[in-house]
Amino acid sequence: NMIEAIRKLGGFTVEGIFRLSAKKDDLVRLRKQFDQGIYAVKETSPHVPAGLLKQWLRELAEPLIPTEKYAEAIEIARSKPELQDVQNFVEKLPGINLNVLKHISSMAKEIAAQSAVNKMTFSNLAIVFAPGMLRNPSEDPHEMLENSKYE
Repeated sequence: NMIEAIRKLGGFTVEGIFRLSAKKDDLVRLRKQFDQGIYAVKETSPHVPAGLLKQWLRELAEPLIPTEKYAEAIEIARSKPELQDVQNFVEKLPGINLNVLKHISSMAKEIAAQSAVNKMTFSNLAIVFAPGMLRNPSEDPHEMLENSKYE
């Protein structure tokens, strides 16, 4: 899997992992390989599987937090929730979404724990991953701007 490949390639301690891009040709090649059902990652740079993971999340037809739960997610974020409130919300997500979210969260925790080396704090990781987790369905610029601070 992508996360394991990033880990094995030392990506959790690489400065700017997920912020620095891999070469486009490398991403295209690995994507094509995955599209063909070949899931072995034989890269030498952790930026390639990191870039493909980020791309995959952004290209999901539906974000990890489904569109119909967007308003509820924003309301919870606005209310300065307790941890239990967030856990209750997350536990109601569809099974596959919850599974992916748990893996991404676990990876983010490991990466952020080494932020002194990799410069990837929770805040930096949130900027990277938010577009694949939560998308505002509104086209109203005012609402989009207002909600962006809670996404």
